[in-house]
Amino acid sequence: MYSLKPIGIEEPYIESLTSYLIRLSEAHQVYPSSLISYVIAPILNKEFLIYSTARGGNRFYDGAKTMNGFGSNALDMVGALEKLTKVQRLGILTFASIKEVIPLRYLLKNHLAWCPVCYEEQLNTGDAIYNLLLWSLEMVNTCSKHRCKLETECFLCHKKIPILHRKSQNGYCPYCNTWFGTEVNFNRFLDESDFDYKITLMAEQIIKHKGQIEISASKQQVIRNLNYLVDIYTEGNMQEFARNLNLAKTTLWDWCNGKVLPPLSRLLEICYLFNISPVSFYIEDISVNKEQIAFNAGAYSKDTKKREIKFDYDTALSILQKYAHHSDSNISMNVLAKQLGYSKRTLYKHFPNLCKAISAKNTSVIKEKTTQVYVGNCLVIDQHVESLIQQGVYPSRRRVEEMANKPGLLKDKKLRDYFKKLIEDKIY
Repeated sequence: MYSLKPIGIEEPYIESLTSYLIRLSEAHQVYPSSLISYVIAPILNKEFLIYSTARGGNRFYDGAKTMNGFGSNALDMVGALEKLTKVQRLGILTFASIKEVIPLRYLLKNHLAWCPVCYEEQLNTGDAIYNLLLWSLEMVNTCSKHRCKLETECFLCHKKIPILHRKSQNGYCPYCNTWFGTEVNFNRFLDESDFDYKITLMAEQIIKHKGQIEISASKQQVIRNLNYLVDIYTEGNMQEFARNLNLAKTTLWDWCNGKVLPPLSRLLEICYLFNISPVSFYIEDISVNKEQIAFNAGAYSKDTKKREIKFDYDTALSILQKYAHHSDSNISMNVLAKQLGYSKRTLYKHFPNLCKAISAKNTSVIKEKTTQVYVGNCLVIDQHVESLIQQGVYPSRRRVEEMANKPGLLKDKKLRDYFKKLIEDKIY
């Protein structure tokens, strides 16, 4: 096969692995489906892939977004393409090099996004049409070069475009063959202070310095830097820090204790709010330059209304399962929802059965405790009524409460009814 050179090496605008695969197909004048079915699948030697592609299944294409990440899909495809093209280091077209410090959660989009002006420029200059790795990041919604929003559906058929389709061509709709490029629209320019614009600039720095992050970054450094921000901004108060950044407290706790690493989207947001270089956050001790760190209150107040707490499905699922099935302690759904930082409605929407189980468990425990308290109070009443009768003193309600040292004990209707029946049985 042709030794096709990747585009944009060592730049923030490097192409993605799926883009490279599509260009390789175009270079050989075939659709990606043919290249995958007849050339790549036999090399990967994966039974499900050979079976699926031979019968026209979509399992491989549905999971293609992970090719730009760092899971087995990405590593297997890199290995196969390097073997076929003799081009080395194709892993730079993915995020494989920084997998130790950046989790896959919320990292990659499910569908293609693109800048139409970038496509138009590529066409007009005679360059190869390609998709940027940057565009595959979930938190990237703008093109900083042309200061416009990325497009996410075909202009003509209005369909969302898969990351990889059997008939993918970079810059064209695989369904209706519409060209996705357009001239720059000056009326749609984004302000340079726009939150999404700033996040895109920081994402570009992450991609540009992937090599440096791979060498110098560590999970421990990320944890230390997060804890440092919590210490200096809220004097170690995680709940307040989480609330101020619109985070669930349990999520922040997991990050600061190294249980999980923060998604890139959230870390970029934190860097934006504290005016910290994202590359520095991964590779340096930010406390060394503490005088440069300042919470950007203006940016926070301006942008926080647009941002909602991202629903952390896995964390919520884990905690709900613990309370529903594995925990001896019980909790009400109101309290649990507050602890997680989500509304009760949101939790019931995603996990109706678990929420009902937790609620039923809590109700059962409350009923059991109520019964135990009632039985205990009945025994106390029995004891003091009997004692007063033996002393020849009428067991009035007030005397019983005084002896039990429980003022208002017999205000409870059930206990009051029990007391009346007991007096009737004992005296009359």
